Amino acid sequence: MCVISKVKVESQKTWNVMTKSPVIIKTEVGYPPESIMHCKRSIWLRLTHPAKKGRQMFQDKARSCACGKPADKLEWFYFKSPKETWKTGHGKAGWMTFCPSCKCQIDFFVEEPAAGRSS
Repeated sequence: MCVISKVKVESQKTWNVMTKSPVIIKTEVGYPPESIMHCKRSIWLRLTHPAKKGRQMFQDKARSCACGKPADKLEWFYFKSPKETWKTGHGKAGWMTFCPSCKCQIDFFVEEPAAGRSS
C-alpha cells in the first residue's frame, strides 16, 4: 500500500484536445484518502465528468503504478478538493488516476482554470 505524506507537483505545458487551447498541467499527489474516495464514489462527478474524457486528455502523460500496473489499467475519475480549500482560494479539480490494487493515488492532472473557481 502506498503512503504519501507530501504533495508533489510537476508542471508541463500541453494542449487541451477538448477545448483546443494550451494549458499548464500540474501533476499532484498526496490528497487525503477520504477526499479521494468521496470523489471516486460520487455519481454526480462521474456523470458530469466521464472517465473517458480524462483518459483522452491525459493518457499519454499518466504514469504506471509502482506495483507495475500500467496507466491504462488504473481507475480514472474526476477529483475536486474539499469545499474548505475552495473557500480559501486553494481549491483544485481535475483528473486523478488510482491503483485499485495498491489503494494508491498515482497522478492528479489539475485543470488550471478550475483553480480559481469556487464550488
